[in-house]
Amino acid sequence: MRATVRMSLLQVKQIILCLTLIIFVFFPYPSVSASVQLQDFNWQSRPMQSGDIAQIAVSQTNPDIMYLGVEVNMHSMYKSEDGGHSWRRIHLGDHAKDVAVHPTDPDTVLYSDSQSVWLTTNGGREEGHVSIGPFRRMDPFEKVLDGGYSAGPSSTSFSSIAIASSDPNVVYTSIRGEKGRGDGPQDVWGEEGRRGPSREREMKGQLFRSTDGGTSFTEILGSFPVFLVLLIDPFDENRIFAGSSDGVYLSVDGGSTFSLVAKSKGIATIDTVDGQTILAGGEEGILHSEDRGLTWIRITDGLPSHTVLRVRWVQNSPDVVWATTLDGVARSADGGKSWIDVSGSPDAGGLPARNLKALAVHPTNPDIALVATETFVFSVRSTHLFSQGQYYGQGIYRTEDGGMTWLRSDGGLIEDNLMDITAHPTRPFEVWASQQASRGMYRSTDAGQTWSLSPHLLTHYPMRVEFFPDDPDGVVMTGSHNGENFGITGDSGVNWAILSERTFFDSLGHGRAFFDESRSQGSNLHLHGLAIHPSNPEVIFVGSVDDRSAFSEKALEGSHIFKSTDRGGTWVEFDEGYDHSSPTSINDIKIDPSNTNTMYIGTSSRESVTANGIWKSEDGGEFWHRADTGMENDASVSGILIHPTNGNLLLTGTSNGIYRSVDGAASWELVHEEWISDMEYDPTQANVVYSGGPKGVFVSTNFGESWKNISNNLPVGGDPYPDWSGYGQKPNGEVNAVAVNSDGKVVYVDVSGFGLFVAVDPSVDDIPRDNTTGVHYGGRKIVVVPEFDAVVALVFALSLIIVLVMSRRAEFRIARTELKIH
Repeated sequence: MRATVRMSLLQVKQIILCLTLIIFVFFPYPSVSASVQLQDFNWQSRPMQSGDIAQIAVSQTNPDIMYLGVEVNMHSMYKSEDGGHSWRRIHLGDHAKDVAVHPTDPDTVLYSDSQSVWLTTNGGREEGHVSIGPFRRMDPFEKVLDGGYSAGPSSTSFSSIAIASSDPNVVYTSIRGEKGRGDGPQDVWGEEGRRGPSREREMKGQLFRSTDGGTSFTEILGSFPVFLVLLIDPFDENRIFAGSSDGVYLSVDGGSTFSLVAKSKGIATIDTVDGQTILAGGEEGILHSEDRGLTWIRITDGLPSHTVLRVRWVQNSPDVVWATTLDGVARSADGGKSWIDVSGSPDAGGLPARNLKALAVHPTNPDIALVATETFVFSVRSTHLFSQGQYYGQGIYRTEDGGMTWLRSDGGLIEDNLMDITAHPTRPFEVWASQQASRGMYRSTDAGQTWSLSPHLLTHYPMRVEFFPDDPDGVVMTGSHNGENFGITGDSGVNWAILSERTFFDSLGHGRAFFDESRSQGSNLHLHGLAIHPSNPEVIFVGSVDDRSAFSEKALEGSHIFKSTDRGGTWVEFDEGYDHSSPTSINDIKIDPSNTNTMYIGTSSRESVTANGIWKSEDGGEFWHRADTGMENDASVSGILIHPTNGNLLLTGTSNGIYRSVDGAASWELVHEEWISDMEYDPTQANVVYSGGPKGVFVSTNFGESWKNISNNLPVGGDPYPDWSGYGQKPNGEVNAVAVNSDGKVVYVDVSGFGLFVAVDPSVDDIPRDNTTGVHYGGRKIVVVPEFDAVVALVFALSLIIVLVMSRRAEFRIARTELKIH
């Protein structure tokens, strides 16, 4: 009997052992939750929209046709054929500054950007191919004037363009110039448009004239004031008004000479219908003249703010005038003599944001107007008005009832080619996203239903974003804009402490031989890869890019790894053994959470010349060696994933596909033969991995051994080189970026040409919509340009303290209402 019992126990043990072996052999990973198994991945569009519109121009003969210029080079020029309800991109140049439509021909349009003036005579229709870099582009615009300066500073940008109503063959355009010290975030440039330390200087404005409808221009030589805006008398093309930093100027000889006719600060807008009554707006209210500009009176009563950015008469109702200001929109029914604030209340159909600039009015219906929000980062006429902060409710808005109610009117004008999407590690519905060469860093707290904007030069060319593990409001960011390459915020993007390239130049060690000090003045350093130590957030790593683009001087060649042990205050180059000679990009840096001495970097040809494989460190980043056996050395790495509980398991997405390692990168095996742009795992179950590329979105439930396409209703898999006016041309449906939220129930992807999409697990209840409005303004921007390491540590530490103090003391100019979407 005892033997039988022993046999039964032995059999039980044998059965248990067999079952255990079966489980480990056939099911080596934890089971996948029902959220992944059952989710139908119904992708919903979450458009990221904002303002920063230089100008909205309406055809006076066909008001359904409108054009607008955006002040960033990823957007440039758009057209609407339905009165401004929806928009279509028709050109990419540089930062748009002004737009003018022919008075009788809606197909003839001129617009200026920071470097050039462009002309189309076919309404922006795509006719003929023009090759631009690696892309094919159908370009409906012809460059008709080159200012001769590099892209960037407002002082050397084209500021205004005007077509004479009395003779449309006559066109004037101006380069702004500068009086005294640079007046904004862009104006820290040296000679010939190169960036350098800001200093006292003066540069006269420049004026150009065309007599053939803008096909060619001749410069008018003379000693001119700063040109912010031009207005041509509607009945005399030789009579020109110019708004300047110190007032209104008048020329009666076709721009040969100008005289000051009214003193006032920062005149950024002038308008008239009959040439007799003229309005000019600036930083001290509105100037009103009834004698063709000979005498003026100042008007401020009724205006939401004394800083007036645009005034527009209604062509067929000359008593009605609209004006945008720094704090709302106003309307006059008596020719500009008195004003009423028509911004309204956000909870009663009014504007959700009051930081306005661009303005357009219907020529025949005095109740229809469009306005656009403005952050002033790239505003050529008013860049000094920039203030850092978190900007809510940004975009273009339309009223059809004289300002009683306002609705969004910017369909199609979205961020559609994102560089990065990063989900917050603890807040389930917070996500940050960014697009290169655009309006800033976007933040959503409701899974992309609404977005706020953190504008900066740093966030204009954003790269990577990482959250501090010990501070839910702490964020680190790398970038590639001159003077602003690295930033830290302690209040979720309201205030930033920023470091320039000089900090990293001064910290060079092993790679100093690749640095040319003689080229450092006005030089730039492109930082991309970024990692924060998971258990010691004082430690931060960044990686640089050998960026050969022509936007600025590059004093440092090769790519380099930098380390900070005091939360970004001071830095040292930390890359012994790494190959600096390869012109590559350090695209990704990862630290093994189960063994933080183990680190990896992935290199890429993106933004650089070539890829240089994967490198590994086993001593916390001090020494590096190659770790890419089994993959092509020139495979561009988009991202590296380390299994959080088993450091030997890794995945890397590359231009050749997805590689998998089971031995800590000693060897790699190709497991998915599709170009991969981005990868991310579910924080709650690391074996669930999402990846994206030209063929769509894929999911793996066994840490990369097998993959399933879950693109479903996403617009993916299009022609990689279609015909479209833009970088990459027509929307090509490539998935650029992927992110997974903190509980694994929300997945975000960006589809090139179409923008951001989200898939929400069906088990998630309705996500409360964030109805915050207005602007949470920050303090003065802090940019550290150090001389010595000790100074770096002290100044950066003080700046971080200031950022934290501001985050606690800044008062919200907002109205928050929590609603649920049903």
